[in-house]
Amino acid sequence: MAEISEPKKSKYSKYDLMHMGREDLVNRFLNQQSQVDVEYLNDQLKKLNKEIIELKDVNVKFKNKINEQNLKEAMLAGKLERKDQEINDLLAQLHDIKQLQMPSSVQLQSCTLDPAVNVVIQNLTKDLETCKDALKLAQENLEASKFTPDSQLGKRLVEKIRVLQKENEELGQMIKTGSIAKLESELSLKQSVIDSSNIILEGMKSELEEDEEIICGLELVITNLTNELRLSVNHVDLLQQEL
Repeated sequence: MAEISEPKKSKYSKYDLMHMGREDLVNRFLNQQSQVDVEYLNDQLKKLNKEIIELKDVNVKFKNKINEQNLKEAMLAGKLERKDQEINDLLAQLHDIKQLQMPSSVQLQSCTLDPAVNVVIQNLTKDLETCKDALKLAQENLEASKFTPDSQLGKRLVEKIRVLQKENEELGQMIKTGSIAKLESELSLKQSVIDSSNIILEGMKSELEEDEEIICGLELVITNLTNELRLSVNHVDLLQQEL
């Protein structure tokens, strides 16, 4: 993320300042300070736009990951369905054999104790249990990382994007009006965004242990927003003291 631009220093020399009238000095200071504020706020607006784009990219990556998980789940479900069909066919065959040989208990016992039949049944049963375990694990992983508008992860990312978009719009309006009072309100809103982002980050750490790069990126966003807030608060305090 780009470094925060510092307000430009005054171009007037000490001699110029000493020979200016009080009213002229105040007017020149306010005019220059207004230009500095507009440039500073424009920089912040560009950075917020960049953060929104980055969050949208994260959103796309999560959706791609979910699509991959859905494909794996579909493949496992198909394999499980085929195994179930094989088991059902085998059970149907065994049932038919049992019905045909019912009059002869000796023959029936011989059939059920046939090693070849038992080996087939055991192998198919083992394969079925393996497929069921794999499908269950895939479903659990999918539920843990699922990204939908109704999931906790989805709601958090969507809410983060909405907050940044709202902040972007309000900051743009503030640039048009040039109101310092609105800047103070914006700083308060940005602090709320930082607090909520910290909560979201803590939740995402436990849910997305495999996505360390994304978490590091969000931590960097929080750190930079905190630094921006600190500089902005100091800037407003200086303006209030000088005015």
